[in-house]
Amino acid sequence: MNGSLKARLFFLVVATAAALLAAPAAASAAPPGTIRSELNNLCVDIEGGSYAAGARVITWDCHGYANQRWYWDGDSIRSRLNNLCLDIAGGDYARGAGIIMWPCHGNANQSWYWYGDTIRSGLNNLCLDIEGGSYARGARLITWTCHGNANQAWY
Repeated sequence: MNGSLKARLFFLVVATAAALLAAPAAASAAPPGTIRSELNNLCVDIEGGSYAAGARVITWDCHGYANQRWYWDGDSIRSRLNNLCLDIAGGDYARGAGIIMWPCHGNANQSWYWYGDTIRSGLNNLCLDIEGGSYARGARLITWTCHGNANQAWY
């Protein structure tokens, strides 16, 4: 092998090794984060910081405590506070069904997915919605027909 070919081969090996060492590790579950409304910049919140199954899910000023920290677990959304899942109360298919916290069981009323800037239910394909498009703190979250307004847009 001539010197020029050896040098190119050496630099190729070094560049490949550097790229492999610099590559990020395989992705793991994302750390818990907030879910904010495009409507009013309020956060999805477990009312009163409750640990109880059945606690209502509302919007509130963002403060970053555990009752506003969420993580995706497969197709469910879990709370950092109590490890319960966002749940459509009673598995109700109807528009206007309230969102509560409930022990995770993997049924469709706890299945959620992102579609653009909306969060949609795997149960009925309805959108996570701030009831009545309310700007108020404490407005409850429900499911509603997806319409593209800001009370269904999240980031």
